[in-house]
Amino acid sequence: VSITNGEASDKSNNRAGNDSYSNSLYIIGIDIDHGDSARVYNNSVYIGGVNGGTQNSECLRFEFYNGSNTNADVRNNLLVNNRTGSGDHIAVVVETPDTNFVAGTFNHNTYITSDAAKVCQWGQGNNRSFDQWKTNSQSDKQSWYASTTEIDPANLFVDAAGGNLNINYNNTEAWI
Repeated sequence: VSITNGEASDKSNNRAGNDSYSNSLYIIGIDIDHGDSARVYNNSVYIGGVNGGTQNSECLRFEFYNGSNTNADVRNNLLVNNRTGSGDHIAVVVETPDTNFVAGTFNHNTYITSDAAKVCQWGQGNNRSFDQWKTNSQSDKQSWYASTTEIDPANLFVDAAGGNLNINYNNTEAWI
């Protein structure tokens, strides 16, 4: 999903990157370009597989330019990056944070990644842990993080590998 030119959009869909992606792909689940007025609510994004090259993968990527974050709102999303191999496999990237980034833009989200030191990026290539991300962004006060060793994404969704990102309520790991 790609949103450009500051259009107001509500994204409420499931997105899945199949576990069979084993080549060097740059994968982005939701890409917000010029994020003014973007509304990103109630999404489940899953990226899996083994990276055969050096490309990164990102569940959600925001590009803010020239104070374009005046009205963005990111809430109630489940962002799971279970991709392994070389490259950075991140839940959220804010590519160009500026002095106009509005505190509280992100909240009530759940992030799951394979590397606790690479949950988010504050500026392209500047990896952050979840606590560092919350400090830099002044957001996600009521959000939550777990690693893929704490919660197995295969137990979280009905069939992540097959693209069914409905929550598997029969498994206690999904009760996050």
